[in-house]
Amino acid sequence: MEGNLEKAIRLCGSTKLIVKATSLGSTESLIEASGAMKPSHPAGLVRLSVGIEDVDDIICDLKKAFEAAYAN
Repeated sequence: MEGNLEKAIRLCGSTKLIVKATSLGSTESLIEASGAMKPSHPAGLVRLSVGIEDVDDIICDLKKAFEAAYAN
């Protein structure tokens, strides 16, 4: 479980376009590691709210963030 939380936090911290935020609901894409904020949530839970940015930019940002979060 502990490793999942670390990866979720690393994923959220690795995005460039998507903003790390604790409150979701904006025109911009937002991300948060819910497991770090709320103990009742699974440790590795990541919440994503997709905004109005170009879809290819969002996908590229997430791909790079996953690569960074799961790199050894």
